This record gives sequence, structure tokens and C-alpha cells, in this order.
Amino acid sequence: MGDQLTAEVARAIGQAVATLGWERLGRAPRLAVGRDNRPSGPALAHGLLSGIEAVGGHSMIVDHRGAIVGKQLFSNGSTFVTGVVNIEALRHHRQSAQVTNWAKDIRTELAQIVYEKPIYPKNLYLKRAPMKHAEYREKVIRRQIRLMHDRDIWKRPAR
Repeated sequence: MGDQLTAEVARAIGQAVATLGWERLGRAPRLAVGRDNRPSGPALAHGLLSGIEAVGGHSMIVDHRGAIVGKQLFSNGSTFVTGVVNIEALRHHRQSAQVTNWAKDIRTELAQIVYEKPIYPKNLYLKRAPMKHAEYREKVIRRQIRLMHDRDIWKRPAR
């Protein structure tokens, strides 16, 4: 790698391209990353991919009417989303809506069975950087699925 094109610059390029894709398409863009066999190839490809992955969050806050009241396109590092929710309008909706007032119908006794014992690891990123997708699937998701099966919360597929 040279003085001008570094892994950090490749990360910034990846982040910019992914952000532009989100803005123009309204969804995550489909991107392919290739590299040549120069010694700098793996580090540049890794930098580009980490920039692309950093934009994948697209978090939002949606109010009781379905309106987006806050959104954050980037999930690079520590971010947060804020939005204004009209509490009085929410209270009025809960009291007067005839069709879309589903919160009163939640069966909390069913959720208690699921959450009786912890499933998601506590303080997962307290002392480490967030995992890449493949590592997260291997170390977290598969464990969670196994716990759900072992506790008879989920049934395994027949085949």
C-alpha cells in the first residue's frame, strides 16, 4: 500500500459508496468487491468491505401511526437515533382506536416463557469490537437457536 491509498481510505470509499447506494435506491445496494494479487490487495479489500458493512445499520424509530420520526443511516461505531413521539396522541390512540390497538392483546405470559432464562449474551461488546457477520452467526446466532430448541421454545424442522 502506498502513501495515498491505504486501508483507511478504502474504508472511507466503501462507506461513501454504500451510503450513496442507500440514498439512491432506498435499500442496501448490492456491491461486489474484487482485488488483484498485489501484496496490498487483501488489506484494501478488507478496508473497503468494512466501510460497506459500517453503513448497513439503517436504524429508525417509528411512531404508533407508522411514521418515521427518527433514522440513522450509519452504524459505524457508537450511534443513536432520536425522534419526537407525541405521547398524548399515543395515549389517545390507545384509548380510541378500534382496529389498530393491538398492544392490549399481547399475551405477555407467552413472552415470559421465552425470556425466563437469558438467551442473548450479556454485555457482548463490553470488551471487544463488534463481530463480523460470519463470526456473529457462529458464536451468537447458532447458540441462541440451539437454546431455543433445547428449551422447547422452538421445534426443530422435520428434516
